[in-house]
Amino acid sequence: MKPFWRAYCPWFAARGLHLFEPLPNDNGRGYTLPPPTTCPPDLPYATYGDIELDTSLQIVPPPKFAPARDSCMRDVMIKLVKKGSEEHRIYEDLLLCSELSGPDFQGILPPVAILGSEHDFSFVVMPRWGDCAPLHGFETVSGVLNLMRCLLKDIDFHNIMVNYYVFGLYREKFYQALEAHRRRPDALHCLMDFDRSLKLPLSTSLDTCRRPAGESLVTGTPYQPSDLDLAEHDYNPFAFDVGCLGNMFRISYADLVPIVPMLAPLFDQMTTHVISERFKAADALAFLEDATRALPGDVLCAPVQVKSNWDCLEDANVYWAKLPADFCATPGLYRTPPLSLARRLLSAIARYRIGWRILLFLRSVLRV
Repeated sequence: MKPFWRAYCPWFAARGLHLFEPLPNDNGRGYTLPPPTTCPPDLPYATYGDIELDTSLQIVPPPKFAPARDSCMRDVMIKLVKKGSEEHRIYEDLLLCSELSGPDFQGILPPVAILGSEHDFSFVVMPRWGDCAPLHGFETVSGVLNLMRCLLKDIDFHNIMVNYYVFGLYREKFYQALEAHRRRPDALHCLMDFDRSLKLPLSTSLDTCRRPAGESLVTGTPYQPSDLDLAEHDYNPFAFDVGCLGNMFRISYADLVPIVPMLAPLFDQMTTHVISERFKAADALAFLEDATRALPGDVLCAPVQVKSNWDCLEDANVYWAKLPADFCATPGLYRTPPLSLARRLLSAIARYRIGWRILLFLRSVLRV
């Protein structure tokens, strides 16, 4: 793709965008980097991490991306997107959404321009953010809660970005600076890249929407809830996404439950197999805000070391057992109900290939 991007350099320059020049004979290992930007990082732009890093080794973006700097000295990333695609239509809508660029930033990274070409593709210009936002890199409770709030403003678990970036490889000095940034009140996380996204009408019901089961396979997520475990032929994508995010939260942050006990019912109501009782994304965000609004400073600043615990997927008692019995007995706390006998029997059948095929056939015939 180097010759492709190089051929467009004058075209971009005429539009106020200057592509980074690939290093000569570098075999795709990096770019000749401009001086660090001093432009204030007003949203939707991010903060440049002005720390000394070895930029002789760089993380090179995929071929359909090209780093650049605009005429205002702001760093951007340019992406090739096929015209007429669902992704292209989503970017067009986001470009017109003013809520994504102001103080009420909604956790979605919008394009700042879409440049059409004479061919069947456009160039989508995105603010440059950092693509390193590890789930387990937090040192305090407040850092984890901030990430959870950002992601609950929209649902995804891939393409998590942070408003802090550098040009060099991610080494210890960078991770220290990143954690310091994520403790600041202006730290933000967001989602970007919609090549696997689905655009639905605004009138779509969050309760009754159904999509073919095969669409759930597009993400390849390891956090899939149990919505399709019994050979269902369709599913609710909104409930499915909340379940995915809930599984990601409880796998990653079960260790926080003793410090913030209300995370336990949040995890359960985001992942319950009773889909009619599952939180909507807005409900989960409101619950999290209410549960953490009055947390004292010493709790928010409490040091944490979190690690993944995949046992949570099979047994919610992994985190409920960390809480005192009197809290667990609090009236009104949501806990996932036990599986019905019928569901347990169907689950046992579905574990076998022949059983799965029989269930799939029966559902396709009976449409149940």
